[in-house]
Amino acid sequence: NKHLLSTSCEIKRRMRKVADNKMSRVRQRSEEWRSRNDESDPDLLLLIHFTSF
Repeated sequence: NKHLLSTSCEIKRRMRKVADNKMSRVRQRSEEWRSRNDESDPDLLLLIHFTSF
């Protein structure tokens, strides 16, 4: 039972790491896009955000 608990914690930790990686990638991509286009389009940023997941 203790083993099961530890593995679920490990899985959560891994998922959080993956989510953090994706978020940083999204942020990076939106920063690149913003530098290319002076005014940021929120709809496009949302699209980028949702398609990356």
